Amino acid sequence: MQSDGAAQRDWTTTLIAVYGAVLATVVFLWDLYKRWADKGNLEVRSFIGVPLKTDDGKIAYVRIDATAIPDQARPFLVYKITNTGGAPVTVSHVGGRQREWKYFVPRSREFLASGFQEAETLEPTKYFLTTDDNFLQLGKLTELFAIDTRGNHYKAPSKDLRRVRIAISRIRANMAGSP
Repeated sequence: MQSDGAAQRDWTTTLIAVYGAVLATVVFLWDLYKRWADKGNLEVRSFIGVPLKTDDGKIAYVRIDATAIPDQARPFLVYKITNTGGAPVTVSHVGGRQREWKYFVPRSREFLASGFQEAETLEPTKYFLTTDDNFLQLGKLTELFAIDTRGNHYKAPSKDLRRVRIAISRIRANMAGSP
């Protein structure tokens, strides 16, 4: 038979052990959440733009309306890739997917942006621009994306894709109508 002091110690020991187990579980789950939330994440935006030299000598790309392309300006398909996550991400490919018809059968084919030459590492909140100057030779675009070195695909929003498709069709129409 236990005395009241020994029973009190057993109850206190059990309470401390349960508290420690609950606290360790909470810390473990919080650590898992932080690791999941702090991974790198890319945002891909795309538009049709023309190059513009800035005062400091760098080249910026200005979004244009496809019906009002400045004289002597060559339009580009511009990708803006931003790291919106909490860890660095290395971008290995930038491009898209197009649908073509061959022998009355639709085919999907991927392409790489012609202006993207080598892998680019992005720190959190940093971005870079890359271009594709061969975009007028493409079929119907179905997707614009960036791929990181882990193989994750990051797609441009469908709104951007729709605007790029409309701009391409307008540019082609303007080129067909010009002498």
